[in-house]
Amino acid sequence: MFKKILFLLLTFINFGFITPFGLEVNDSINRGLQYLRLQQGQDGGWGRATGLAVLCFLEKRVSADSNAQISGYTNMSQEDQQIVINGIKYCINSIPGVSQNNAEAYDTSACLMAMSSYLSTGGPNLIGARMSVEGAINHSIETLRILQSRSDRLGFAYNVNNLHTDMSTTQFGMAGLYAAARINPLSINTLSLTRSFIAASRNNNGGSSYQPNGNITHAMSASGIWTLLLSGLSVEDLSVQQSLLWLRNNYSFDNSNRIGDGRSYFYYLWSSAKALEVSTGNTAGMIYGDQIGGILDPIALGYQGENSRWYFDFAYNLINIQNNDGSWCNSNYQCWNKISATSYSLLVLMRSLGGVCIGDEDLDEFCNIEDNCPSASNPDQSDIDGDGIGDICDNCFDIQNVDQQDIDNDGVGDVCDPLICTYTEEEDICDGIDQDCDGLIDEDFVVNENTIEYCSTGQLGICSYGILNCISGNITCVPYNAAAVESCNYFDDDCDGIIDEGTINQCGQCGGIQIDICDGVDQDCDGEVDNHLNACPEYMICYNGECRNMCDIECPQQGTFCDNELNICLYPCDSITCSRNETCINDNFGCVDLCENIICNDDLICWQGQCVQNTCEIVGCDDGSICYDNECVPDVCQSVVCDTSSFCRNGQCIPSCAFISCRHNETCYDGLCLEDNDCDDCEELCQMISCDISDTCINGQCIEIECDNITCPNGQTCIENPRGAQCVRIKLILDDPDQGTILQDMFLLDLVDRGLENIYNDKKDMYNSDQNQYSSSKVSCQSNKDFKSDLFIIFLVFITFICFYRRNEKFK
Repeated sequence: MFKKILFLLLTFINFGFITPFGLEVNDSINRGLQYLRLQQGQDGGWGRATGLAVLCFLEKRVSADSNAQISGYTNMSQEDQQIVINGIKYCINSIPGVSQNNAEAYDTSACLMAMSSYLSTGGPNLIGARMSVEGAINHSIETLRILQSRSDRLGFAYNVNNLHTDMSTTQFGMAGLYAAARINPLSINTLSLTRSFIAASRNNNGGSSYQPNGNITHAMSASGIWTLLLSGLSVEDLSVQQSLLWLRNNYSFDNSNRIGDGRSYFYYLWSSAKALEVSTGNTAGMIYGDQIGGILDPIALGYQGENSRWYFDFAYNLINIQNNDGSWCNSNYQCWNKISATSYSLLVLMRSLGGVCIGDEDLDEFCNIEDNCPSASNPDQSDIDGDGIGDICDNCFDIQNVDQQDIDNDGVGDVCDPLICTYTEEEDICDGIDQDCDGLIDEDFVVNENTIEYCSTGQLGICSYGILNCISGNITCVPYNAAAVESCNYFDDDCDGIIDEGTINQCGQCGGIQIDICDGVDQDCDGEVDNHLNACPEYMICYNGECRNMCDIECPQQGTFCDNELNICLYPCDSITCSRNETCINDNFGCVDLCENIICNDDLICWQGQCVQNTCEIVGCDDGSICYDNECVPDVCQSVVCDTSSFCRNGQCIPSCAFISCRHNETCYDGLCLEDNDCDDCEELCQMISCDISDTCINGQCIEIECDNITCPNGQTCIENPRGAQCVRIKLILDDPDQGTILQDMFLLDLVDRGLENIYNDKKDMYNSDQNQYSSSKVSCQSNKDFKSDLFIIFLVFITFICFYRRNEKFK
């Protein structure tokens, strides 16, 4: 009575640790049970496999946790209770040996397992059958004992009319009697007598055959282990160990390399599952069930948290070969009977022992296989965290930890241990363990005490580089900066790969837009030059980039005249257009050929009054042409219009790198982030290379200067590189409080603009100690005539700095 009441209480126990794989297995079980429901006959039976089918309903777990308690009769639905009662009634009324004489080893034993499980889990004793359930159990025990007494070497034959004794009928007969011990403890008294037959059927290598002196098969070898344990031998017994060794060495879970009848696969799985399930222990040097199998990798198959062992192998294969109607047995996995094959499969998935209770080590009236703490008595089976391990045995009873991991062996599970520590005399290293047991983990770990180790985080923008640090026991590249709100500062603050998005003005720069002044430049980027109303003082008008006096008749400046149409003072040359090799001189009131009367050597020509080489790099080209490879060629970009995200090169609109940020050790080329080509000795290589006048040396390569022929969008600048000229957006000038306005290495700019002045100060002296290697250039305002040449010099200096930096200060 106590056990029945306790079983009722199991309904309210936490349903345990449920995994995605457990849910798939549970779904497969439900489909299989539905198949059995539909196959039950009007008489309540499933033919000779009735006992096995009834067991499937009784042995189902209360949840998708494979360690949860079995449902038994009490915890199943009323509909299934009636299905089970009808099946038990069929066993009593129709199966030989249950209420009649002449037991059938298979049929009677299967029904005996079912009836014992049914009655011990709350099933009613009187169900309107030929006799009570308890009476049928005792009658089955007697008929099976009679069968055993007449069988060869006290094994179990088919029936009294066919005394063909074999390992298969023997394991069924023994299992039936062992299951009945839950109702009648005397039922197992003769099981030890079977050892003579079992031994005769075993080979010297541990494998077993169908009959003595027969061929070893997988199904009979698994049955051999099960019968040895049912006979009362321990797992550590030599005979059991030899058989476990054979099964381990010849392990099969998917019908491959399996010896025996091709129709015995499902029978073999349940025989193996029962044997391996109860083969537990912890004696050093012994073989146990959890050491067998584990061919499949749950993690690789997408099932985190599952153990790689025989159960996962069996269950994974079964749920993948199940038929659409919920049954098992097909052309690839054949069987003798689909009901029995389906029942064997379900009992494997349920981890069922067929009602057998082998051992109750702690005497709490729960079999070891069902007990959530078999080593300590806990009749209430309390499991607060629902991880399948009873609170009295759980090293962390209020947090699920199925693996019970306890690295420091202090009896407290790692998931709730405030101090995981295994003391050693060594300093902490980066491994997530507190070696010195001071409550701090990895606190002594330093990547490099003397230098900052830079590394690539794999992220973009300001998150792209970081330093090596110890995080959760692993050496990790930690970003120097976390992503921030995007601001206009020439950097990708939010680390999304786009620089300054939504923050720049129409000139492609940061800050406000300048007001147009009279200088021939479009300061406000509206497409018109010098168009501001206040570009010049009162009584003056902007003309050709200069403020000119307004006039009526005469002009105050010497050498000027009053243009009656424009009403401004002009110089004579303001209205004269000269040919390419002529110059307009105001004093002469016209164009003058400065090369007149000048004779040059044969390899030179006169240009603007001087003898020079006849190259377009010097003398230029006519309108509509550009100088390329020292020749004047048509300007194919003249009529090409590109948007602000691209620029024209060789007649094609090329994606610009102006707003693209890349990962560390990547550089943007034509809008794509590509891995850098390392150049450890680029400066030395360029010193040894002589390039043509139209080329420049970058990274040890002579590349053609293309920037002279490229016009970038507002706010962008052209730079040369080996893969083609690029339009980029670079902040070149930095105001340094100590050294004035200087040209700095872009890495230092990067650090300062991100607020990392401390690193900048550490590196500044090294970068600026040798002026011969690292130049600084004062920049001053000059006339519009010299602006382009000065800017070109700045670009060349910048490229030199980049090469020097990549040689001397590469990120680690």
